[in-house]
Amino acid sequence: MMITVSPSKTHQVEIQAPLQTMQPAFQGEAMRLYARISSWTKDEMMSRMKLSDTLADQVYELYQDQVREKSATAITYYTGLVYKQLCLPQYSQNEWQYIKENLRILSAMYGVLRPQDKVKPYRLDFQMKVPGENLYQSWGILLASYWKSEVIVDLSSNEYGKMLPDDRIRIQFLQRNKKGEWKSQSTKTKMARGKMLDWLIRMQIKTPEEIQAFALDSYVFDSERSLDRTWVFCQR
Repeated sequence: MMITVSPSKTHQVEIQAPLQTMQPAFQGEAMRLYARISSWTKDEMMSRMKLSDTLADQVYELYQDQVREKSATAITYYTGLVYKQLCLPQYSQNEWQYIKENLRILSAMYGVLRPQDKVKPYRLDFQMKVPGENLYQSWGILLASYWKSEVIVDLSSNEYGKMLPDDRIRIQFLQRNKKGEWKSQSTKTKMARGKMLDWLIRMQIKTPEEIQAFALDSYVFDSERSLDRTWVFCQR
């Protein structure tokens, strides 16, 4: 069983995981993209990435030589809401082994990352324009043979889930809005993904069927709303 999650825009490079670092599976393609984006002017970054002037300064600096030598393990690099639910300092050796074997992080820059893969600071997602590139298409071709016969449990967003095979098991979280309607609220859903991932790690879940027992933060598996390959958890 392989669990997939999205990356996050927020990141850090100061903390490292207790894992032997490795090069990403598609390092060559990632560095080709990295070099292309590094050659852009600040104005080009602002336009193609739809950035404010202040953020464009930060992203431009991110890609320059004095920063490019920094790197971090993928599992500690991302710091978004999903990752904030993980208790990395508390995990046991067995739990780190589970993370290493069962977790993959999707990325518009790197394609797919193992937790121990080295990541350079970057900013890139599928909403950004790289002239002459179709990132979904190019990563789709490269990833076609990557997954082999693994059962994929998809905890990623719709944006990154498009990188995955159609036969994956998609996990959806729903919450009631003020009108009493069942909707997926972005912040709560990101937190739920992280809490489920933390639970999978701690419980050492081996088969997809075991996931239906997840019941943290008042979430319960909803068999009526779920489909064969789309499993819905509602917050009661």
